[in-house]
Parts: sequence; structure tokens; C-alpha cells
Amino acid sequence: MSAYLRNMEDKTAPVETLFEETWRDDDTMLLQQIENAVYDHPQVLDDFTADIVICTPKLLWFPASVTETEDATPEELFAEVYPVEAEDVLIDQSEGILGAYTLCSGLPAFLYRTFPGARVSHVQSLIRQRFAGRNADAVRMYVDIREAEADFIIFNGTKFVQGCVHSYRQASDLVYHILNLSEVYGLNPETLQVHLSGKREVRDELIPLLRRHIEYVMHAMVPSFVNDAEMPLGAAIAASRPASV
Repeated sequence: MSAYLRNMEDKTAPVETLFEETWRDDDTMLLQQIENAVYDHPQVLDDFTADIVICTPKLLWFPASVTETEDATPEELFAEVYPVEAEDVLIDQSEGILGAYTLCSGLPAFLYRTFPGARVSHVQSLIRQRFAGRNADAVRMYVDIREAEADFIIFNGTKFVQGCVHSYRQASDLVYHILNLSEVYGLNPETLQVHLSGKREVRDELIPLLRRHIEYVMHAMVPSFVNDAEMPLGAAIAASRPASV
């Protein structure tokens, strides 16, 4: 968990890291750990415009029309795959697409109570919105790499094809996931573009491995202040959006 502060009036001011916390993986204590991190760093509760970005593999994408064609809400459909309570499911919606996701029980209530008015998004929603129109005549896969997990977002032109999360231990695992997704969705490795972001040391190892199979492999174009602040891509995209009213 990390928190950053960006001066939206002076865009040249450096991004400030308010805190970074790392815990052992323990789903039963996750909400308490998140709450403690917030209360241990009360500066995040100051009068800021807040964007909250959530990374979780418990994610499903639906066409927005699912609410018209199914006898169940997106939350109920999500619970058929991930058994959670409806109030623990978060929903992102834009351009006719719904993203349903959850991290841990009780998190939405805590976020909405503690950060009223905050924009809450899954990291893939932000990546999808930012890159849907980039290189829009090409088939593209964006791979955002963090510790032990990576997000994979696929576009065919401006059309969103799929978004998913996979774990990895080493760069070769990411090669497998990229090639497997390419096969599943019929992506031609001779024309596919793979755009990488996230952990630099993993990217540096991954690029030569990928180029044995895919010709167009490159670093994703990210907001200019990302490298200076070493921010995760999702946080940087959120910080580059206009302040909410």
C-alpha cells in the first residue's frame, strides 16, 4: 500500500511519497492492515482530492448491457465466481463496460466512510481508459508488472478485448502468460504490440526474452513524473487526471 501527493496547481512540483507499507499475505487481516496504515499516517486524511487505485486479481469484466439481459445484478454475477457479499463488490463503468472486483470484506465501507468523495478504481480501468485510443490501428497488449503479479490488458484497435491478472515468480512466467493470452485470443505475434510498465528490473529481463517470439516489444508511454517519483502506473494515471469536484 502506498500514498502519494501531487500538487495539481503547480504541475512542476515533485510528487511526494506520503508512505509505503508492505505486509505478509494474510487475507484475514488485510482490512485491519489497511485501516492501520491509514490511521498511522493521518496526513492522508487531510483535505485532499483523493483517487484510490486498487490492485486485485478478483476481477471480472462485463458489457454494461448485462444489467438489461440478466436476471441478476453485476454484483450477483460476480459472486457466482467469487463468493463475496454484494456490499464488498466494487464496480467501475465506462464506455459500455463494467468492471466488478473485490479485495477484502469491509473495504468499500471503510473507503467511502474514510475518504468521502474519493474516486475508487481498479488499476485496469485506469490503464484501459488511458491507452484505448493510443496506437488505435494496432492490436496491443499492455502488461503492468508489480511484485508477484501483473495486469494484462488487450486491445484490438480501440476495442477492449480482455483484462486479467496473473501471478509470476520470474520473467519467464510472464513470457508464458503473454504467449498463452496471444494464442487464446488469436493475436498474431508478428503484428502484436506488447507495451510494458511497472517494475523496471523485471522489464529489463523480460524484453529480450519476449523478442524471441514477438517483434514489437516496448516500454509503455507513462506520465512524465512516474520515473521521478517511482510511482506505480495506476497511481500515476490517477494523479494525472483533473481533480474531481
